[in-house]
Amino acid sequence: MSDESRAKSLVDPLLSPLVDRVGEGYVVTESTRKVLYLDRSRRHLLGQCLQKKQRCILVTGEHTALTRAYLEAMNMAGAQWVVRSRHGLRDALTGRRLHRVSEVLEAPEALELADEHARETGFESTILELHISLRQRNVETADYGASIEVIAEELLDEPELSWGSNEPAMVPWDGEELANWTRGRLVTMPHIIANAVGQDGRRLSATMQVRPTQQGSEEILSIAVDLGPTDGPETAERLEAAPDILGLVAEETTPLMATAHARYGRADLLKGSTLEMPLVPMALMIGAPGVSSFQIDSSRLVEDFDAFTVGEPRMPGLVIGLGSTIDPANFQELREALAELGPEKIAAEFGDDFLDSLLGPGWSDSLEKEAKQRREEAAAEGKAEGDAADASGEDAAAETADEVEASIFNEVVEQHASEGHALRESAQTEIEESTLPPPEEGWEEFKAAHRDEEGQA
Repeated sequence: MSDESRAKSLVDPLLSPLVDRVGEGYVVTESTRKVLYLDRSRRHLLGQCLQKKQRCILVTGEHTALTRAYLEAMNMAGAQWVVRSRHGLRDALTGRRLHRVSEVLEAPEALELADEHARETGFESTILELHISLRQRNVETADYGASIEVIAEELLDEPELSWGSNEPAMVPWDGEELANWTRGRLVTMPHIIANAVGQDGRRLSATMQVRPTQQGSEEILSIAVDLGPTDGPETAERLEAAPDILGLVAEETTPLMATAHARYGRADLLKGSTLEMPLVPMALMIGAPGVSSFQIDSSRLVEDFDAFTVGEPRMPGLVIGLGSTIDPANFQELREALAELGPEKIAAEFGDDFLDSLLGPGWSDSLEKEAKQRREEAAAEGKAEGDAADASGEDAAAETADEVEASIFNEVVEQHASEGHALRESAQTEIEESTLPPPEEGWEEFKAAHRDEEGQA
């Protein structure tokens, strides 16, 4: 290859050595590797595709796994992942059957699901996933990345941390060096990858993106931690401490918002190409700026929910615990907490995508129906206070409320399914109906029920 051709291949995704073929508005890159990382060349390809408004499609075999950093970068770039196997083609994230690779970019006319997508991948560990947004007012002194270190030291045993701008991220951890490196590249909105390994082999994987704002800068963290074996007593203790982990973040900086979710999954924290258990909410944090601007009555929430205040007493943030175990009831706790906080205010501050990620599309209508149902129940209870048949009436009202909540959730799931997320949301329906099997048994029954549910949809 001449020097001129080599130079063009570094800036033109159509000539990149990773591109296997080109279509109208998209490029296809194929790989047979077992694990794909966000290395320099793949990061460069995604960036160039964004600049040239090309969609990138990754095609792999069914046993390939991606790092969280690579999958996150693909999502940001609007890239897609297709699996080719002896069964045919499918969307690696939703399980939708495809008849050609480029079909992954099209909205489905009829939803056909790949049964092999629901094969067992193993529930090895309990995984905690944290998504945190922090405000750093003073850019010159901002301690970027410090929260990753705090969380790693809290959840891992004597962790060894490393970081980098690409994978493998192998720069030994030095908090001051990382913060200085980030400050010097703030205008480019740097994206950093961090890893940690504890003495017992448990891992942490994180990404950090920093962007300038009118108030200084915003630090956005996405962190996954292996809490340990699914049946371990120490694992249960770490999971129960999820709200406290969010509270730790508020001790040294100003959080805007944060969520903690959990699921059973792979101990290596990689994303395989088959169905995963959906995330279950464990805790929600609204930082001091949100508590102030939303005019949230923290004392009332502390009294009515498993909540506590964090940060400065004069301007506290609020952490709401949603459950101590991976339990379907956590979803309802989340819905009731958001209804009390005022979801419209939260959506206006953090965007509809934030509420969509928690409650699914259609959350506004869903919560409005719930609020109407609560008002009707309250009116019915008040009228029945002097009624001799009060007990039977309450039982009937409770059953009606359960039916209404089930129908509301099913409406949300159906809306997701129509947008091509049927497998993922069907699994969430299974959780809501308390049919998720224990980690080590019942997988065949779960798959059978899952397919039946999708067939009905």
